[in-house]
Amino acid sequence: MLQRSPDHAPSPLVGIALACSGYSLFAIQDAVVKWLVADYAVPQILFMRSIMIVVIAGIMVRRLTRGRPATRSGPQPLVRTAARQSV
Repeated sequence: MLQRSPDHAPSPLVGIALACSGYSLFAIQDAVVKWLVADYAVPQILFMRSIMIVVIAGIMVRRLTRGRPATRSGPQPLVRTAARQSV
């Protein structure tokens, strides 16, 4: 991935390119699924598509979080919050 210094604003062209590539990938995926429906069962196609999405998302998350410490800065779970209030 490209790393930018904090003083450079992201270019609008990057967003446009990402949107165009997302639309293109969606159209290609739709065409491939329609082509595969002729030979395979729908649940089988959906299962394989879901597996591919999980693999790709896992790779993306791993690349984005590489070298960062695992910290938890979000809100506390509702169960812990409710338990603290009742004590």
